[in-house]
Amino acid sequence: MSSDSPEVLIVGAGPTGLSLALQLHRYKIAFRIIDQKKGPSTESRAFGIHARTLEIFDQLGVIKEILREGQSLKGFNYKTVKRTIHFSAEGLIQSKYGFIWILAQSKIESILAAKLSEYGIEVEWEHQLEAFHEKNNVIHCQLNRGDGEGEEENVHYLIGCDGAHSKVREGAGIRFSGGTYPNFWLLADCFIDWEKKIDGGLIRFDAQGLTGFIPLGEHLGRLMFELPAVKTFEDLPKPDLNLVRKVMVERGFKALKVNCDEWITFFKLHHKVASHFQKGNIFIAGDAAHIHSPIGALGMNTGIQDVANLAWKLSLVLKEKAPRKLLESYNSERKKVGANVVKFTDMLMRFFRSSNPYLIWLKEYVLPFFLEKKVVRKRFFNKLSGINIDYSGSPIVNDRWLTSSWKKVDYRVKAGQRIDNYQFKPLHFEKCIYLFDLLKSENHQLLLLSGCPDERLDLVKLKNIYRLWMDEYRDVIDVHFIFHEQYALNSIEYKTSIFIDYENKLHSAFECEKPGLILIRPDGYIGFRSHPVDQSYLEEYLFDIFKM
Repeated sequence: MSSDSPEVLIVGAGPTGLSLALQLHRYKIAFRIIDQKKGPSTESRAFGIHARTLEIFDQLGVIKEILREGQSLKGFNYKTVKRTIHFSAEGLIQSKYGFIWILAQSKIESILAAKLSEYGIEVEWEHQLEAFHEKNNVIHCQLNRGDGEGEEENVHYLIGCDGAHSKVREGAGIRFSGGTYPNFWLLADCFIDWEKKIDGGLIRFDAQGLTGFIPLGEHLGRLMFELPAVKTFEDLPKPDLNLVRKVMVERGFKALKVNCDEWITFFKLHHKVASHFQKGNIFIAGDAAHIHSPIGALGMNTGIQDVANLAWKLSLVLKEKAPRKLLESYNSERKKVGANVVKFTDMLMRFFRSSNPYLIWLKEYVLPFFLEKKVVRKRFFNKLSGINIDYSGSPIVNDRWLTSSWKKVDYRVKAGQRIDNYQFKPLHFEKCIYLFDLLKSENHQLLLLSGCPDERLDLVKLKNIYRLWMDEYRDVIDVHFIFHEQYALNSIEYKTSIFIDYENKLHSAFECEKPGLILIRPDGYIGFRSHPVDQSYLEEYLFDIFKM
């Protein structure tokens, strides 16, 4: 949307802010996006894109551009004193994008900004948020432009995607609690001609500190060295190629040639999370809300997933199709996720950095044993991927699903969790579609499931729900009949989308024996489900979300 009369001001044009901009454009919400920097980032910074984020990029229409550049990470090499274990995510992540995609943050930002430009929307660089205050549900913002001129902008919502030193968070008085790890780190993005090629990433620990390597392209990779011996800023040597070569030799890296024209820097790692992600009409997301160790490459992904959660709620409220209290669920859902990410990465950092003899023994002998187990690798990579995020305790999630024991299944999804990308066959066409294609709509998706075929079974309850949708919810919900493959369809007279559940995978996964329903939110998570179908529970849920 154009920013002529913006309803939302996005502060920060990193991956989180740019993703939010694309989300708001998708929902036809007017906004401005500003950044105090002079222009787009040139450093690689973050680089790992996980499966759930790739699914969001697919929804935003940029997945082809993302996959056109970068590369898939072939796995990790966990190196101890005595052995090296290679482990990968191949075949373990339950997603269309079952891999970790490596692409520099600068290129990700370029792709997202280019998509915005296609829509006629540009980031306003050298625009700084100086101050703001909220009055009568309007936020009055004082901006300082690059030409030195001041400007006032009034919006309904202010979203801080402006990083760890967020002015939005500080101006809103939101606490940012946590700590800083004691040691300095050396980071270098280098062109490396290895004596012996490293297949994938590398994690190594020894008395000299943690060491990491991630391939970023042909001969290009990121080296990260913990520097326990350096105690103060004054002790830091000059960050140059000679230092990188010296540390590589000390850590046992053997390379024929090393060139570091890309990026060399020192930094410290922090672990902090905001006390809350919302204050009135002010929200924070990404690094403004949570920062942590880069282990697992979760930071950028979590920020992009933050705003996917927020955008559809803002859209409904701004269009007066849902009450303002819906926005409160952003804090309750994403604060928990952000805190868990900080806790998880902090646990890994403390474990790998520890000099405790018992933990060293675990790292040297026990962890390699577990990394060779498929079940352990599957749980680890699915956690990193983001597809297992669970909002089941959310105030806007309700589960009324009762299953029978007609068939045992290994994988069950409940309300509050992401639904998988099931395949459907349209009633009058041969070519199948995927559920995620339906999720590219800005509306909720209501799946009316026939259940298993039974000659005594009719569709009266589902048809009554269809009539409810026709009368009250057509502007916020899309409805689809999903039939078991063996069901007779000659009695269906409604002019709506009707699909066959390909190989009955959806019915089987949910143990849907009787007619049931699944309501999917625009962000791909199940908000409500009912089996056997009960219209009264559905009406109560829809009233709470859209009308109360």
